[in-house]
Amino acid sequence: MSAATKFAPVSTASAAGDSNGIMLVVKGGKIRSYNNGEKSESELANGTTYEGTYLGSVPNKFEPTKSDYQIRMDDDTLVILGNCASLNQQLTQVAEGELVRVSYNGRKTIKRKTGATAEMHDFLVERAIES
Repeated sequence: MSAATKFAPVSTASAAGDSNGIMLVVKGGKIRSYNNGEKSESELANGTTYEGTYLGSVPNKFEPTKSDYQIRMDDDTLVILGNCASLNQQLTQVAEGELVRVSYNGRKTIKRKTGATAEMHDFLVERAIES
């Protein structure tokens, strides 16, 4: 992706091997990195951003009725974003093959219909636009 690529928000509201051997799995506020058989894990920091080609959804390996989402970055790293409401609402509006930028904005507190509060992971999904 060039530095001149512009992005706009999408809305207001298993892992196969890859060619360079690097895969990132983002789930539950953590990043798991798999690099040629080596595994490491770290916390997902606010402001973490992934840019690349949206490859579509794949069934979650623990809950096949839910989807995880794949992005192939320019350096050929495969990023798998774990299922969460924030991503589900936005990535269902993106077509496979589109250039996207996904930014993690940390956790936010929401109010449920019952009046109870809960924390959720907050992502912003943007798609590339013609300039």
